[in-house]
Amino acid sequence: METQSGALAKIPDVDPQDEVGTAALRSALELGGGIGQRLPFAVPMGREFQGWFGIGRSTQGELVKRGEVKSYLAGDKRGRRIIIVQSYIDYVARQQQRERDGEIGIASPNPRARKQRELTMPPARDTATAPPASKKRTGRVARQSGVRRAAR
Repeated sequence: METQSGALAKIPDVDPQDEVGTAALRSALELGGGIGQRLPFAVPMGREFQGWFGIGRSTQGELVKRGEVKSYLAGDKRGRRIIIVQSYIDYVARQQQRERDGEIGIASPNPRARKQRELTMPPARDTATAPPASKKRTGRVARQSGVRRAAR
């Protein structure tokens, strides 16, 4: 990838602890890929793509496999997979539209928050006639008497 001066542009370092990147994508789109840079036509799959857009290699591979983004193989049999940036931008736009239409996404991305909301507003029931709640067994399954564990 070359800038207008002809020098190679530095791809930002990737922090593997970062969240998947709508913020990274937004900043890349708003800033044109970084300060004084434009988005490239294509970016190699892996760390480089993650540095630009924030999604990890396995997610990149899934998007390519499902045909959500366009890519090509640069080189011979063991070449480098290159993702076309515009196809990823189009994918993000499709996902945003699906989310607006209610096809994907949930009210709260935190499952604990949803569970807490359900617990605070339980359905009304008559406690006088309702049978007592049974206890659920959690954890390990109890061993039956007389059955021995196989030697390791």
